[in-house]
Amino acid sequence: MFENIPLEMRPTPTGITLYGFIAPNAVKVSIALQILGVKYTVRNINILKGIQKSPWYVELNPEGTVPTLVDAGDGSSSPIVIWESGAILQYLLSKYDPEGRVLGYPVDSAEYPQQLSWLFFQVSEAGALQLQANRHFVFPSKKDTEQERNLLKTRYIGETRRIYRLLERHLAARAKSHAPGDDPLVLVGSRVCVADIAHIGWITMAFLIGIDVPSEFPHITKWIEHVIAQKGVVQGLDASGPWFGFSRRAPWKRPGPDMRL
Repeated sequence: MFENIPLEMRPTPTGITLYGFIAPNAVKVSIALQILGVKYTVRNINILKGIQKSPWYVELNPEGTVPTLVDAGDGSSSPIVIWESGAILQYLLSKYDPEGRVLGYPVDSAEYPQQLSWLFFQVSEAGALQLQANRHFVFPSKKDTEQERNLLKTRYIGETRRIYRLLERHLAARAKSHAPGDDPLVLVGSRVCVADIAHIGWITMAFLIGIDVPSEFPHITKWIEHVIAQKGVVQGLDASGPWFGFSRRAPWKRPGPDMRL
């Protein structure tokens, strides 16, 4: 099944192999694995060098993106290959937290629909829009004119700020009024869940597109710091290499004055 993969990049014969990188969608999965207490092996796919488009990798992940997860189990049956960060997170919850006691909520709980909503909001909108902002701000196309580049940067950074304002309003409302027993420093319910960790990588790299989270979004700042303080989160952020955005060992990185729009 994996004969076309270079030997050093093949998945382990048992257990979980995570194909990732120092990238926001990949760290969602490594953070989840750390919190769930699941052992895994990381194979770094250097997306800056285009390794994700290698023919052998595209056989694993037709989209040619990170992350991809291979679960070989105990080695007695065919490995499971799954890609797309949201799909991987749902798979991990179904297998390693089926009762919703660690990183998810029980399916029949009041929190579960909100958990799903905030998770897929991140996957389908928040992350997708900030990805476009990153592309046009950090890696602008040489084919575009300067005017086109400026329009694209303004559009997608504006959309990212709109997403952040939505999150800020939600967290501010929870801080002002929340149900007894709820934690106002999380998106849903009484504890950190999969919806919270899905946002960490993206928000802590917002400085790259000129967004100064601590000065612009105080409730988001408290939320992210609270989530990062949870056991296993820093280890998950650093799974593929030191995370460049934020950790308990370093303050928020801030955009330079020439980066702000």
